Amino acid sequence: IMRCITMLAIAFTLLISYSLAEQVPFQECKSGNNVLGVIIHPCHAVEHEGWTTCVFEHGTSVKVEAAILAPFDASQLETVASATINDHMVPFMNSGNNACIENVVPSCPIHEGHFYIFNFRFEVMKYYPTGYMEIGFAVKDPKSKENVACVKLPVIVQKNPKLSYNN
Repeated sequence: IMRCITMLAIAFTLLISYSLAEQVPFQECKSGNNVLGVIIHPCHAVEHEGWTTCVFEHGTSVKVEAAILAPFDASQLETVASATINDHMVPFMNSGNNACIENVVPSCPIHEGHFYIFNFRFEVMKYYPTGYMEIGFAVKDPKSKENVACVKLPVIVQKNPKLSYNN
């Protein structure tokens, strides 16, 4: 019964989120391929090199949600989030957080074969370079370093006309 309630809660959350956000294709990482779907809010979707890609403006707050199926039991999790810009990996400021407290619903411990929602918020800072980049999100067991889930998403960052920039 509890698993059924959890699945219904996740389905309800995804339905509400789908109406406000864009479901986007994603690239799985080499391990942790337990992601069932990804949504991003806000997402102005465009086609870029055959992918539906979100365009983010400087100064906006972005929320990424992923439905995941836990591949193993874990009582602790960490979030690893980064952007790959010009072949350099740049970690997000809130990467390394305790995912059990901040990013996984229902919270830890997680159980193999159960569904969870991973969510992550980040700010598109004004100093981020404009153009195409890839962002990556992983939820890991901090002890074994095994991925519970991991995705890579293509995005485009652009200037926000409402902000002033020093040239």
